[in-house]
Amino acid sequence: MRILKLILIALTLPAMAGCSAARLMIRYGDLDEQTAMSESVFLELRSDLPPTVYISEGSTAGREFTIRPTLDRNLKESGYTLVNSPDEATYIIQINHLRFAETELTGGQTMNDAIEAAWWAGAGAALVTDVLGAGDLAGEIGVGVGILAFIVDAQTKHLAHTLTTDVLVTESVPGRGEEGELRYHETQIVSAASKVNLKTSESIPAMIDGLSRSLAGLLPALPACASNCSAGGGQDPSGIRG
Repeated sequence: MRILKLILIALTLPAMAGCSAARLMIRYGDLDEQTAMSESVFLELRSDLPPTVYISEGSTAGREFTIRPTLDRNLKESGYTLVNSPDEATYIIQINHLRFAETELTGGQTMNDAIEAAWWAGAGAALVTDVLGAGDLAGEIGVGVGILAFIVDAQTKHLAHTLTTDVLVTESVPGRGEEGELRYHETQIVSAASKVNLKTSESIPAMIDGLSRSLAGLLPALPACASNCSAGGGQDPSGIRG
């Protein structure tokens, strides 16, 4: 009978070892994207100036990517016209992707979560001890469960990727003199994506989308326009002038 119980327990050990990984997949298996801004930016809508934008993008993040196609599309859909010279722009957006980082998320848990995690990690050895009593054979199985659980858990990680971007928006304001006045607005945007076993091929497109929406949202909303807004206010269909 002892041998039969031992066999039954041994057959259930792989499933028990994978319980922690399964729970992680259930809670964090879907991609989650968030974007946060350090400072709000308030720009004036200038009806006396054309809704033109010049964009300058740089990167020191050590990753090869650009947000221009997505950002350009968002701006054109909002009615803005992209120009190739800052001298022609009412708004200038300068961005530098400062840092890309990967972090394993293990914090932010309640005590109940920590207790439950500890339970699943030690459940195998505890179950063997309860059924069979302490002994060399039970100890060996407990060690085996611990090793198996470690291997499964090591392959299942809740990861977060973050992209930190510095932003400088220059706003042209008519005033005294021929050139008027320039106002400068600085902020920093952090785009983040998280998921179990997250890959950059998943996180970067999601972060680019969130960052582009945030940058386009910095500019004042234009009055409702016709369907040609997406073509850059009815000018050059490419949306880029100059």
